[in-house]
Amino acid sequence: MIWTTLIGFSSPYLGTIWTQSGTVPGKIYYFRISAQNDHGWSPFSDIKPILAANVPNKVGMALVNPESAVSTNVLITWTAPTENGSPIESYEVQLKASNGNFMTLESICDGDSAEALATLSCTFPIADVMLAPLSL
Repeated sequence: MIWTTLIGFSSPYLGTIWTQSGTVPGKIYYFRISAQNDHGWSPFSDIKPILAANVPNKVGMALVNPESAVSTNVLITWTAPTENGSPIESYEVQLKASNGNFMTLESICDGDSAEALATLSCTFPIADVMLAPLSL
């Protein structure tokens, strides 16, 4: 592995925080740190891999459709947001209750499940849907 000195070698750096700009989302960067005093440089720290990533973008508007004209279920679908360097691992689907509060119904729609991640959808029984706006 070839290392590039970012700060501290040619001119002293006494800070304990460093922000690296110009990173590429989805790329892993490896960092290590050494300290210097009047007697020389310390051995380097253990190598720390860091994935250049950020939180996903906001999920677009959910679409709510009855599965059929005589169905007792409602199908909720959405489009995947931009991942920003790290794969989406989970979704949280919330239903607005008649009291105005949002609730998560993980027993009905598990946003961690392979099915929800693959299909970007969940099915709710109509009895649980109160015809109020939904939020993802």
